[in-house]
Amino acid sequence: MLWNRKGTILLSVGVFLAAAALGTWLLPEQWTAQTQVIVDSDESATSMLSDLGLGEMAKSLTTATDDIQNKIYLATGKPVVDEVIWKLQLRKKDGTLYLGEDVGDAGLFSPITGTPSVEVTQTTGTDVLVIEATGPSPEAARLMADTLADVYIDRQTREARAEFAGAQRFIKERLGVVESDLDAAYSDFAALQRATSVIDLDAEQRAAVTRLSELTMQRELVFGEIKEKRARIDSGESFNAKETVEGVSSQTLTTNPIVGKQRGQLAELESQRQSLMLEGYTTKAPEIAEIDAKLEAVKAALTASLATQQNLDPSIAALQADLAGLLERQRALTDAIERTQAEGSAYPDMRRRYNEIELKTDAAEEVYRSLQDQSFELGIAESMTMSDLRIVSRATVPTDMTSPKPVLNAVAGLVLGLLFGAATAILLEYVDDTVRRAGDLRPVWDLPAFGAIPRYKTALRPVVVDLPASDPLVEAHRAVRSAIEFANLDKPVHIVGITSSAPGEGKSTLAMALAIAAARDGRKVLLVDADLRLPTLHKAFPELRAAPGLVEVLSRTEQPQDAIQHTPVEGLDLLASGALPPNPGQLAESLRMRQVLLEVSRGYDLVVVDTPPVLAVNDAVMLARAVDGMVVVIEAGRTTKRMLAETRSRFESAKVGALGFVLTKVSSSAGGYGRYTRYYQRPVKPQGPAPKSGTPVPAERKGGVA
Repeated sequence: MLWNRKGTILLSVGVFLAAAALGTWLLPEQWTAQTQVIVDSDESATSMLSDLGLGEMAKSLTTATDDIQNKIYLATGKPVVDEVIWKLQLRKKDGTLYLGEDVGDAGLFSPITGTPSVEVTQTTGTDVLVIEATGPSPEAARLMADTLADVYIDRQTREARAEFAGAQRFIKERLGVVESDLDAAYSDFAALQRATSVIDLDAEQRAAVTRLSELTMQRELVFGEIKEKRARIDSGESFNAKETVEGVSSQTLTTNPIVGKQRGQLAELESQRQSLMLEGYTTKAPEIAEIDAKLEAVKAALTASLATQQNLDPSIAALQADLAGLLERQRALTDAIERTQAEGSAYPDMRRRYNEIELKTDAAEEVYRSLQDQSFELGIAESMTMSDLRIVSRATVPTDMTSPKPVLNAVAGLVLGLLFGAATAILLEYVDDTVRRAGDLRPVWDLPAFGAIPRYKTALRPVVVDLPASDPLVEAHRAVRSAIEFANLDKPVHIVGITSSAPGEGKSTLAMALAIAAARDGRKVLLVDADLRLPTLHKAFPELRAAPGLVEVLSRTEQPQDAIQHTPVEGLDLLASGALPPNPGQLAESLRMRQVLLEVSRGYDLVVVDTPPVLAVNDAVMLARAVDGMVVVIEAGRTTKRMLAETRSRFESAKVGALGFVLTKVSSSAGGYGRYTRYYQRPVKPQGPAPKSGTPVPAERKGGVA
């Protein structure tokens, strides 16, 4: 099958190879370079930050290495690629800069358009990222790969440090404020010392002041607890107030069985009322009124139960008890403070001012030192914060082009051409309905095969006239003639008709060749052109006339012996068709046609009758009754099985049969006739007896159409 369709396969291969060559010639040159980076964390920096008490910061520096896929995505993101384009000034042919989305997502069309592209992939089983850049030159590809790695690492470092830098700015602002407060406290303390000339007081005074401070602090704590208790009481009361008949919390339903039961009764009554309403009861119906009364009673009971629960809420009662205790403690602390102040009223007001200033100064100093420590720690963390990407190997200048690749393109074109050609050949073979070999005919029409005639070129003069008897083409026609003679042993075939399904299948050529082959074997042969619509046999012998012929004999205007002409081939006579009649169909099926063929056959060993195609006109089917047997000519590679089925149907409808078939125009790939075709493609000198006419003999014969 593939050999039969080798032309299609060769055409497909040629087209794909031409496309590959054209693509190789038109595609712009592209080069690819690779830079490798690894995703890791700086263990020394992490350890140092942990030693400084910055363990949380150390964790934040190492958790970013977990999602490598995010890093791959961000590495080819628009901000990074835009910066690479700007740094390298990657421009289009019109001078404008490429866009980040063009370079970062060039796609499959990058080799066609010549657009620079970058791609980041992960090496399987490792944390190594491969940055692959494709550019119009080796140096451009190398610069793109290295620059993308540098830009991405730098951006990651800046983004990682941005958080620490913001915290540093905030702490520096607070340091300025606290430093001002500390300076003011120092100034007040110095002024008080100068005014009183006192540096220290006795222990009793210090103890009194300390006690007063403790009591004051405790009172503030109690005050805070009082506010918290009151807030919780207000919240509980507010929550209880929100519980109504329509909205009861699940906690209340769970803890209070009375409320739960009443809420169930309420739901059941509402369901009953809804069912009655759906059944068509109005609001004034007695049944509805009765249910409404029950609903009101249950709602009233539920409201009372909720009010009782709210008044007896144990959590609120406990909070109120705690609040009462705290109020009492507050009053006690207030009394204690007043007593302490009264006891220390003898102390000079100077001591109170001294303590206030000292406390203010100490607090300011503590805050200032704390802010300084945090600023120092943040400075260390910022300086040690680096990207978790590290370049393993930088790109080298590539030595081989990535695109185009002539050898690869040629191989791809060859493979794709073969595959496409084979697929096309299989498809054509599947849909092809033509007969190519004798075996294709059997499922349609089981006729004997008389032989196969290879494809050869013909001129007006029959080729077989000038060939020696041993020529393969002559042998092929002789084999067909012998097969016809022995087709019916009970009744020798004296008059044989030649027909085909459609015009142009080589029936007239075969009729001439069979007649010539028989004549050259020493037989007396008559060739009759019974194609009364489109006669052609007389054209093979230019020295002979077209009329009078068979038409004149049928119409009795001429005698058969006057219409029959001698051809240049010894032993071969021709009864041409004659003038074109107005009623060729009637003549073909007339009894006179049978009488004429029977009459002219008496003086000949073999009569070969050329008839019209069966599917064109019905003449051949009618003439089948006037001959001893009909031979069907089938053109290999053209005649379809559907045509043969129709031809068979017409023969069977007329209740006539066919002797067999002859396959004509067989190519070198079918039926094993390749040697014949190759033979007839060589120049052959005429051999044998010279023709009697003056018709020139072709000096060269080539493969063609019969």
